[in-house]
Amino acid sequence: MMLATAILGQRAEVIIVAVVICGLIFELVRRKQLMEKYAILWLVFGVTVLVLGLWRGLLSTLAGAADIHYVPAALFAVAFLFVLALLIHFSM
Repeated sequence: MMLATAILGQRAEVIIVAVVICGLIFELVRRKQLMEKYAILWLVFGVTVLVLGLWRGLLSTLAGAADIHYVPAALFAVAFLFVLALLIHFSM
């Protein structure tokens, strides 16, 4: 029972973080402090984290396909791939 509560709490935290990221990106674009081409990359990241937080089995499936035994580490791997994509985009 306690494990289920902890998992629901973690999912809620991930969903809240994703919504805050998307809201922050929209606000930065509205204030013209973030260019649209960068906002798209960040919104894709925020929506991806939101989908992974909402769709319960998707992250487990991705972790299993990548042979990652600790599911939260798979979320970290997804975030790392987006940061890597941003770095490559900035380097071009």
